[in-house]
Amino acid sequence: MIQFIIGGRQVTPGNFGNAIEHCVLKGIREQIQETVGSIRGPDTGEFPTIVVRGNSLDNLTMYVEGSPEMIALVSERLGLTDDEKEQQEQEMDKEPIVFLSYTSDDTEQAGKIAEALMANGIDT
Repeated sequence: MIQFIIGGRQVTPGNFGNAIEHCVLKGIREQIQETVGSIRGPDTGEFPTIVVRGNSLDNLTMYVEGSPEMIALVSERLGLTDDEKEQQEQEMDKEPIVFLSYTSDDTEQAGKIAEALMANGIDT
C-alpha cells in the first residue's frame, strides 16, 4: 500500500492537488513573513499589508498596501524593480474585491453585507 503524507496529513488521490497547493501557498506566506514581517513604519508603527491574489498558482500576483512610505520600505526590502512597482500601483487601482467568510448562522447578515457592498460597486 502506498500512502502520501504532506504536511503531516495523509493525502488521497482526490485531494492531492489541493494538498500540494496548500503547501505551496503556506511556503509563500512564510517566505513573505520572513522577508517583510519585521518592517514597521518608523513614524507610525504601521505594519505592511501584503496581498497575494490569483485564481491558481499560475497567476498569483502580490502587492503591498499601506502608506507610500510603507510601500517604499517593503519594495526596497523585496528588491522590486520599477516595473514591478508600477504593476503594484496598477493592481491597487483596480476595483476592490471582497471575500466574505461566514457560518450558516450568519447567512442572512452576510447577504445584507454582500448586497450593500455590491450596491457600492465592490465585487463580492
